[in-house]
Amino acid sequence: MKLFVSYARVDKPYCVQIVRALTGHDIWYDQRLFAGTNWWHEIYRRLEWCEGFLWLLSPDSVRSTACLREFNLAHSLGRIVFPALIHPETELPEALRDIHHVDFSRGLQQDALDTLLRSIEAAERLAVQQPASGPRSVDIVDAPVKDLEQSIREATRAMQGGQFDEAVYLLRRAQAAGHNSRFVDLDAVLAEAEAGLMRVSRQREAEREYRQIAALVQLDSTRRLGCEAFQAFREQYPGHDPEDLAGICGPDLLALTFPLPGEGATPQEKGEPPQEEGERVAGLPLSASDPGASTRDDDLFLQGVGREVLSERPGAATKGKGAPASLRRDPTQPFSLPLLEWCEVPAGHLHWSAAGENGGSGPQQRRVAAFRISRYPVTNAQFAAFVQDPQGYANGRWWPPAAGDWRDQNPGPRPATFSNAQRPREQVTWYEAMAFCNWLGDRLGLGVSLPTSLQWMRAARGDDQRRFPWGDEFDLLRCNVRESFIRMTTQVSRYREGASPCGAQDMAGNVWEWCRDAQPGEKGAPGSKRLIHGGSFLSEAERAVIDFCYSMVPERAHASIGFRLVQMTGPLKG
Repeated sequence: MKLFVSYARVDKPYCVQIVRALTGHDIWYDQRLFAGTNWWHEIYRRLEWCEGFLWLLSPDSVRSTACLREFNLAHSLGRIVFPALIHPETELPEALRDIHHVDFSRGLQQDALDTLLRSIEAAERLAVQQPASGPRSVDIVDAPVKDLEQSIREATRAMQGGQFDEAVYLLRRAQAAGHNSRFVDLDAVLAEAEAGLMRVSRQREAEREYRQIAALVQLDSTRRLGCEAFQAFREQYPGHDPEDLAGICGPDLLALTFPLPGEGATPQEKGEPPQEEGERVAGLPLSASDPGASTRDDDLFLQGVGREVLSERPGAATKGKGAPASLRRDPTQPFSLPLLEWCEVPAGHLHWSAAGENGGSGPQQRRVAAFRISRYPVTNAQFAAFVQDPQGYANGRWWPPAAGDWRDQNPGPRPATFSNAQRPREQVTWYEAMAFCNWLGDRLGLGVSLPTSLQWMRAARGDDQRRFPWGDEFDLLRCNVRESFIRMTTQVSRYREGASPCGAQDMAGNVWEWCRDAQPGEKGAPGSKRLIHGGSFLSEAERAVIDFCYSMVPERAHASIGFRLVQMTGPLKG
C-alpha cells in the first residue's frame, strides 16, 4: 500500500524506526522543511498519491498545525487513516476517538507491528473490492502569514510550552513570507527553536528506550539482560537514569571511563581543532603534476621512512642503532587486527566542487585509480596493537623524516579521550597515523597509507555527486555530528545505514580523518599542513559533507581527529 506518514519533527527518530519496519509498502514522509506554499502543494500531491494516511500520535503531533492540516486534507480526499499512538500521554483528537489505534507507546513491539500490518492488509482488500472515487476538490491555499510580531509572539509562546515543532513551523512560514526586522534576527530565533526541538527529540528517544530497559531490570529473570542493555544505553545517554538503574544493577555495571566535553568550553577543551589551527581549504588541486598535492593515484606509499630510533619498551622512543632492513613476520603466521576489513573502490571519475577565484564553487572531475579503503576508521584496539608491539610505535623505521623533532619531544602517544575498543582512535597526529600505516603495511606485506583527499572523496561518494555518503539529505540517524547531541565518539560500526557506496562506514561525523595530502600550495615541505575530511561529533552537519575539508599542522592531535587506511589492489613491490 502507498502510505503517507504524518508526524511531529520531535518524533522523527521513532518515525524512521516505524517506517523501516513496514517493509513491502511504499512509504513517504516529509522532512518538515516548512518551505511555504510550495511545501503545501507537495504535501497535497503526496496525499493524492497515497492510499493510506498513517498518523503517529504524540502530544506534539496532535497539537501541530501542520499535522492537523495534513490529517484534514487526507480526510477530505477520502484516504484511509491509520492512527498509531507513540506516546502514552497523548490525548486523542476528537475525530480519532472512534477509530481503533495501534499502540506503539511501549516501543516498537512485534504484536503492535503485526496489528498495524493486518490493518493495512485489510484496508488493501477493501480498496480492491471498493475502488476509491476520484480526488475531491479541496483548498490547499495556506492561510496568510501574520505579521512578524504576531508570528514571533506565537512562536515564543509555543517554545515556552515545549512545542518546538510548532515554533519552527511558525517561524519558517514567516521566513518564507519574506518578513524581516531591523532588530530581531529571525535566523537566530529559528536556530534556538531548532536546537530546542533537537533537545526534546533526544530526550523523548531516551525516555522511550529507557522504559523498555527498566522493565527488564525490574524482573529477576531478565535483570542481567536489562543491565547489559542499560550499559549500552548509558554510553549514548549518560545522564538519563530516573529510576536509578545503575544502583539496581550494582557494581558489576562498568562506569563511564571518559570525560564529556564541557558545555561552553574552548575548542581546545572540547577537543575540536581551534580556528587558527584548522583552516577551511577553499579548493583542491586538479593536476597531479603539483608536487605538493600528493594526489597521484598510484602514489600511495611514504618513501624514505626511517629515523633510526628503536626502544625496547613500547610507547617510548630513544635514539639507538638502525632497525633491521625488514621486520615482516613469518608468512606462516598471518597477522590480523580486529575489525580490519577492506572495501573495494573501483576505478572511476570523482566529481566534486572546488572554490573558484572569486569565492564561488565550480564542478571538478578527476579519474581515480582502483584502491581499497578500510571499512572503519582505525579503532582504539587497532592502535593499541601498534603501541604494544615492541617493533611498532617505538621503532623509528616507520616514522616520516619530518617527525624527528616532534618525536624527540613526544616519546609516547597521547591517551585516547574516549575508551572502548571499537571507538575510533583519536588524539593522533598525522605523523603517528603515517607511522601506523607503514607498520601495518610491513606486517601485512601490503602497501598501506592514508588516503589522498581525492581517494577519500571517491570512497565516500562513488560515481554520483551526493553530499553525504548515503545521499543528499542529512539524516541524524546515519551519523554522529553535533546535531546528534551525543557529545562523544561512538563505536565505528554503529551507523551501518550511513555507509558509503563502497561500504565504508563512519565517513560522515564521529571523527575527522587525516588524509595524506599537503595543503594545496605548500609544496609538500616538511611540516606542511595536511587535509582532514568528514566532520566529527562536535561538528555541524554542514562540515560533514563530502566536499568540506580543513588543513591542520601534522603535529596537532585532538579528541575529534582520527584516520582510516587505504591499500593498493596488489601487493607492495620489492
